[in-house]
Amino acid sequence: MADGTTLPDMAFPIERMVDQRDDAITKFGEAISLLVQAHDTAEEAMSLVRLASYGHTHYDDRNNYRDSMEHVRAPNHFDRELSSKAFRHYADASIWNGIFNRTGILDMMDHTEKKKWREQLSTEIAAITVDNVEATMTGVISDAPLMFMRGLATSFSKLDRRFKSHDVFKVKDRIILTRLFNDWGYMNHGGFAEATLTDVERCFAKLDGQAPQPGDLRQAIDASRERGVGVQQSYLETRYFRIRTFKNGNAHLWFTRPDLVKKVNLTLAEYYGEVLPDAAGNGSETPSTSTEVAKDLQFYRTPDELAQRIVDDYPVREGSKILEPSAGDGSFVIPLLKKGHIVEAVEYDPTRSSQIIARMQAEGLKEATVRTGNFLAMEPREDFDAVYMNPPFYGTHWVDHVVHAMKFLAPGGHLFAILPATAEIGTSARHKSFHQWMQPYDDWYGRAFSDLPAESFAESGTRVQTVLLRLRKPRA
Repeated sequence: MADGTTLPDMAFPIERMVDQRDDAITKFGEAISLLVQAHDTAEEAMSLVRLASYGHTHYDDRNNYRDSMEHVRAPNHFDRELSSKAFRHYADASIWNGIFNRTGILDMMDHTEKKKWREQLSTEIAAITVDNVEATMTGVISDAPLMFMRGLATSFSKLDRRFKSHDVFKVKDRIILTRLFNDWGYMNHGGFAEATLTDVERCFAKLDGQAPQPGDLRQAIDASRERGVGVQQSYLETRYFRIRTFKNGNAHLWFTRPDLVKKVNLTLAEYYGEVLPDAAGNGSETPSTSTEVAKDLQFYRTPDELAQRIVDDYPVREGSKILEPSAGDGSFVIPLLKKGHIVEAVEYDPTRSSQIIARMQAEGLKEATVRTGNFLAMEPREDFDAVYMNPPFYGTHWVDHVVHAMKFLAPGGHLFAILPATAEIGTSARHKSFHQWMQPYDDWYGRAFSDLPAESFAESGTRVQTVLLRLRKPRA
């Protein structure tokens, strides 16, 4: 990417850096040898005390002796191996941190990724060697654009969930930040809202070809609220934002650079990939009107790990009768069978239907009922305890599948559907109609949608943001 999201020139003397690291470890080894000698001499002194006291040594724990006694004990608690290991880790972690700062890699990361990086530095890390540094930097350089896009997507979706879609964000829209300030009117430093604001400003700066200035926005907001006594409200403009803060701790934010917002949306579209959920535009206002199979099936299989997680996190009683109406190659079918359920799977593609059967046989599982055909053309029967599904996303085709699947549930039955994030945040007439339709089935007190992990479908060829929809048919 040529718009400030690439890493700067990373030419730096790796060999000299490694030599300095090795010299430091050698020097510390010499220091350890002196400490070992000191330890041995101290042990001789302690032995003389034990001889002179006939073994009746005494340690006075009164405060005026405590510090001196700690100095007496310290040599005897010295561990050469642990000290050497600790120093090597300190040296390697410091140098890796320096590399990531110097090369601008940290500027590509959002707050969450930086936190992970710092946690990694506190655990086992690779030694600083020429081979390790070159291999790491080669991988980082190739991943830099994706790293920036991922950080941007994470940051802006935290700022406003509407950024989880491919729709261009309306610059005139305001974004409301809640609990940016505490009850005394001070910014919640280190809190979610402040970290998100810092990340968004960092992304704008990179897209603008400018160096990020962490803390500038926070300082500007703090300065705008320091006039007068007590909790303040204020108005200010920065290089990228127009911000109005309020006494209740909230803030309203507008973007002042439409050109950068456009770059943000182009970057999001590149990150999420070619899958365009809800690409049908406004579509029909009626939730379910068609039994036609999607013209572009765009099969993206449910990763086995994700299917297993959903089955584990949202279980139903053992021996339940379960429908999988868009079964693919059996990602949901296999873990459901292993849980002891009775499964009926429907798959439009005959090749994938055969793959389901082959997987069941390979696992030695009791076979599910596998039907090949168009689920939308099947006659509903209310005899399933649950539905687990990943319907086609394209053109809001998922709406028809979810609405039709609900007709197969027995009273009290549960539905779990993987959907694009736009299923929750879309504002078209079709989305609104769907949201109204699902209200009687929302058994989660208005929280029927929950985010699935970012890049859940990366191995299947798309990074589109996904959510899990959880509904329940009321009992008669």
